[in-house]
Amino acid sequence: MPIREVSAILREWQNFVLSRCANGSYLAGEGGCRSSEQPETLMDPSNRPTIIRLAVYWIIAAAMTGIITGLAFATGIVEWVYDDLQRPFWLPPVMILTWLWIAKTMMMALALWVVDRFGNGWARRISIGLLVLLYLASGGWLAGFVILRDVTIGFYAILVSWGLTALTVFVIGRAQKFASLLMWPIFAWTTFMLTVSFELMRLNTGMQIAGP
Repeated sequence: MPIREVSAILREWQNFVLSRCANGSYLAGEGGCRSSEQPETLMDPSNRPTIIRLAVYWIIAAAMTGIITGLAFATGIVEWVYDDLQRPFWLPPVMILTWLWIAKTMMMALALWVVDRFGNGWARRISIGLLVLLYLASGGWLAGFVILRDVTIGFYAILVSWGLTALTVFVIGRAQKFASLLMWPIFAWTTFMLTVSFELMRLNTGMQIAGP
């Protein structure tokens, strides 16, 4: 094909694209136009959260953990569980549970930052919302177990948190794989605490499990 004909075809294509940009069917962007029917899902790297936001997340998580731990000791909940209630023999010492709780909370903050910085699309936004809800679910456990001292309410509060954690793991896996990996130890911890709560409820409410 002669060079003149190739140039003519390229000019016609360029005029076609520019006309589509002009009438709004396409939106101008770097290196050409993009369709207005397909909104851009990638965040501008300059708007991504920096390491400073991670520090803020960790400070907030540490403050929340300190408040819950302080209330647990100040209200005598530790003595109530370990001295007054019937408890499973395999329940770890309170200091081990405390350190695991701290590690879980800080890991959640790290997962929140990772998905916020590196995640993309609708799953990123939903994952951030679910992680915030997980922190709020800790307040439900605090109200039911620590303040009201009701093992049944505490169990159902952790059951809701367990379901929310499972959903968060699934959604985060769509947004950012490493953040999803960070959530698996949190899911394991929540599963363990759900088992502890169930045993406390069973042993202290006369609940019977049907046998064969």
